[in-house]
Amino acid sequence: ADAAPISPNKTKQENDKKLELVLYAGTFMNYAEGSSNAINVGAGVSTDISLTKNLTLSTGVGIAKNSLAFVSKLPITAYETFNAKQAMTGTAGLSVPSISSMDAELLNLDIPVNIRYDFNPASRKVYISGGLTSSSYISESYTYNYNQLNFASNSVGAPEDEKIETGFSRFDFARTLNVAVGMTYDLGKNQNLTVEPFLRYPLGGLGSQKILFGAAGVNLKLNMSGRK
Repeated sequence: ADAAPISPNKTKQENDKKLELVLYAGTFMNYAEGSSNAINVGAGVSTDISLTKNLTLSTGVGIAKNSLAFVSKLPITAYETFNAKQAMTGTAGLSVPSISSMDAELLNLDIPVNIRYDFNPASRKVYISGGLTSSSYISESYTYNYNQLNFASNSVGAPEDEKIETGFSRFDFARTLNVAVGMTYDLGKNQNLTVEPFLRYPLGGLGSQKILFGAAGVNLKLNMSGRK
């Protein structure tokens, strides 16, 4: 009966700390078997929700460009898609295409869900996180470089290019594993900057060509609400 009333202002401050909005941008390098590495960029917004003193749930949405150039070993689906395209145009049977390379560019719409562990919940300066990312694709572009062996003339034609484009034709649920380490630095009373090296590893084929590709890079995260 004599318990002190809970301060509305204090309750609001505690609730504010449990939900934080973070802006981030980063650079990364794509990797895949048979592909040369390419440096790309991404950006997005995430929401951090405190679960316990040490654990935080982080989710949001981001946009990232992914580029791959296959020369030594092309994905099996690349041949299947290319041959199907040739059949639709009526060239299959007249000649045999021989693909020499494929360039892929995907503009991802990513939805990550990560669990973060803070080593020191009081300062929250250093953490590790892990989780899964689901992806849709705003656009996908695949350019094939190939030669045609003509049966009639028994000759090989000059190199040609074939480009196949699509968009929002696929949603890959929880196909990428995320692992990251974060180090946070105070910029002011209500701002801090986090440097976050990360690795993304494919758990299955991504995009319409089902390519197994990942990324490694660094994100810079800006938190305007502060963490103290």
